Amino acid sequence: MPEHPVTYVFQDLTNLVEAKAHDYADDGNVFSNFEGAARLTGLSPAQVFHVMLGIKMERIRQLMSGKNPKFESIEDSLMDLANYAALWIAWERQYSTVPLEHAPSFQVLTTTVEDAILRGLPED
Repeated sequence: MPEHPVTYVFQDLTNLVEAKAHDYADDGNVFSNFEGAARLTGLSPAQVFHVMLGIKMERIRQLMSGKNPKFESIEDSLMDLANYAALWIAWERQYSTVPLEHAPSFQVLTTTVEDAILRGLPED
């Protein structure tokens, strides 16, 4: 039976997150760069994930509005967005005492996504 097409995307996402963890995170703690950013900014790690997702969403909006990328394509940005979301879920599973949908940072993210949808993205 042939593999589901998304299997290859998940393999690419896994390879990408492992490579970036090698470059950005301390050995043995894939969350260390997010935790370090949290300490430097006075935010929680969950808020750092939220900010990173927001940055990628804004990047995608810019690219979809017709901006010609010099370094990072829409696909690259979508891959990063997916990995930031997966890392946030993994961090919450490891450290949070409440389900993600009840976390205050998730409530803020939900509002942000709703606002982005209402603001709209460019049509094809």
